[in-house]
Amino acid sequence: MNETNSTATRVAASDYDVPIMALTVTFAQIVFRLTVVSVGMLLNSVVFLVVSCSRQLRYPRHIFWAAVALVDCLFLAQCVLELAVIVNHDHLACTFNVLLAFTDYSILLLFLCLAALDRYLAIVLYERYKRSVTIRATVTLLSCAAAVTFVIITSPFWTGHRSVHTCTIHLAQMYWVFAWNSLLGIFCVFLHVIIFIKSRKIIRSYFPNHCQPPITLKFVDPAVRLPGQHSVIANVGGDRELSRAARASGPARLENPSSLDRDLFQKMNLHGDGLHAPTHHADTECFPWMQGRSIVSRMEARAAVRMSVNLLPLWLCTFPISCTSLAIYWCIRLGGDCAILGQIMSYLRDVFLLHSIYNPVMYMCTSSEFRRAFNHIAWKLKIGCQTGTN
Repeated sequence: MNETNSTATRVAASDYDVPIMALTVTFAQIVFRLTVVSVGMLLNSVVFLVVSCSRQLRYPRHIFWAAVALVDCLFLAQCVLELAVIVNHDHLACTFNVLLAFTDYSILLLFLCLAALDRYLAIVLYERYKRSVTIRATVTLLSCAAAVTFVIITSPFWTGHRSVHTCTIHLAQMYWVFAWNSLLGIFCVFLHVIIFIKSRKIIRSYFPNHCQPPITLKFVDPAVRLPGQHSVIANVGGDRELSRAARASGPARLENPSSLDRDLFQKMNLHGDGLHAPTHHADTECFPWMQGRSIVSRMEARAAVRMSVNLLPLWLCTFPISCTSLAIYWCIRLGGDCAILGQIMSYLRDVFLLHSIYNPVMYMCTSSEFRRAFNHIAWKLKIGCQTGTN
């Protein structure tokens, strides 16, 4: 009786080990995956190199995109390893594939989660974010998060509970990893929705106050102005009010011009950036609100909207994979027929591979800063090639 129970236990335990070499892929799937890997590797490499080499992109929001591009490259390399194991039965490739089976995907989702949290803090706590968040801190956070994730997910191997030489994927490990990924996905979708709503609200509340009808301004050369004239500096948001104040001042203008200047500058400050807006760098242009309230960076808000639009489809594609993985685990545990779920999982992974192309393409198309940096680097390379040829 005890011998029968031990045999049943071994059989039940072996059901959770899926041999990678026993998996099958069609020729169409091989062509599709290799095509996506080639295009995705090229695009993500361009994003990573441009962000790493350009001084114009030395901001945390771009560092997160570079980190995502790097992990995407690792994810695509792991897909090539998996194809080598399935098609060529390469045992050495299988060892690395077992070790990286879930780590790169989980690190990618964790980086996207940290990027969403970064955008949320940049919108809600901009002043504190601007003072405390640096590029070095961002790189350190991403490195620590990747290292901790790798150590935790691969803990069954370095603790001796499992071996990388078996060339199998354990479904219990997959279950807990995808359960964690599902929680990350729920949190990030919720966070991206909040970011999108807040950012759109900020942007829409800003532009109606500054899109005023154009007016004619007359600029007087200070060297030739008459003794009774006094130049009035107008700003975009408060031109009409300043003009009315200047006309209403009348004779008092000559009696106490300094007090008029103070009044005019106070009115300008109520309307926005005043004289200082044109002198700021594009990254530090802020939304001017009422006195006593915090300001929000215009570039940070726009970057938050773009990231939410770009990454929400990825998270929505993550849920079917996580749910199917959890369903496979429970199907095997309950002794059901799981062949259909395995086929569904294979096609879902093929669809999910498209994110490695979608992410860099959307980043390139929506980020004007990246396009300027890319054009600058391309121009420098062109000049260097022409100089070397001559």
